[in-house]
Amino acid sequence: MEEEVGCTPTVQKYGQNLERNGYEFFRWWLPIFIQSDIEAHIALRDTGKSLEGKAKDLVYLQKDRLEGTDETEIAIPGIMTT
Repeated sequence: MEEEVGCTPTVQKYGQNLERNGYEFFRWWLPIFIQSDIEAHIALRDTGKSLEGKAKDLVYLQKDRLEGTDETEIAIPGIMTT
């Protein structure tokens, strides 16, 4: 029997809220989160604002961070480059 890959209901709720507000998760085909995605989930968990308000702030920060970026860096476990 294959192991089912999934997220907790809270992570799903936060992820849906982020996506609904325009956040883009940079994942391939599994629900794998990069560092900024994890930080976004933590920010939603720890906010004193409404989830919608905080999600909109995070979308704005993500778009600001990505604007003008034309480089892509990929980290692959077990491979070191110099």
